[in-house]
Amino acid sequence: MALTVVGVCGYVASWAIAGLLIDGYDPVTGAISETFAIGAPTTTRVLMTVALVTTGILLAAFGPAADRLAPGTGRAVVWTSGVSGVATVLIAAAPCTQGCPGFGTTPIDSAHTVLAGIGYLALIATPLVLAWRVRHHDVVLARLSWGFGITAGVVFLVGITVDLGIGGLVQRTYNTIADAWYVVAGLWILHTRPVTTAAPSVPSDDGAVESPGESPR
Repeated sequence: MALTVVGVCGYVASWAIAGLLIDGYDPVTGAISETFAIGAPTTTRVLMTVALVTTGILLAAFGPAADRLAPGTGRAVVWTSGVSGVATVLIAAAPCTQGCPGFGTTPIDSAHTVLAGIGYLALIATPLVLAWRVRHHDVVLARLSWGFGITAGVVFLVGITVDLGIGGLVQRTYNTIADAWYVVAGLWILHTRPVTTAAPSVPSDDGAVESPGESPR
């Protein structure tokens, strides 16, 4: 889980750096995918491909870790984070063409658009399903998860339904909100997870020292 926290931070840093390395690229209007599109500079394509594959693997690993450490029942978080992780890796294998013209233009652009949509939906769904799981057990984590998930979802819906002329900025907004949740939730879960410590040994009636084993703290 700690690696996922680092990984999503690295991913955000990667697309920010990649945008700076491309002459004439405008992050306000340009999609993140343009930084590793077919025909983009080799440097940014390599940077973003490594970031996507690494982040995808770590997102998929987040679910089982959260399932093990977070209170409550229900394993939906394993599936949503897993789908998000797999889609993220596959996006790297299906980059869009220059300008990322979208679904229906070329087969690879269609595949890229579908994978990106699935990945984002699963990325945003993860905080919502975890919020539902922990709602009766960890009110703080539930509220944080509802807040991040709903906010990212609303911005995502605006981005795909309304042409504001700032598509790149909108995408970066919901992407960063969703990624920020993984950082906040991951650190919170690691901070509040149950810790076990060995209880002190106590002498028995015959003088031998006995250890009662581990007791929760």
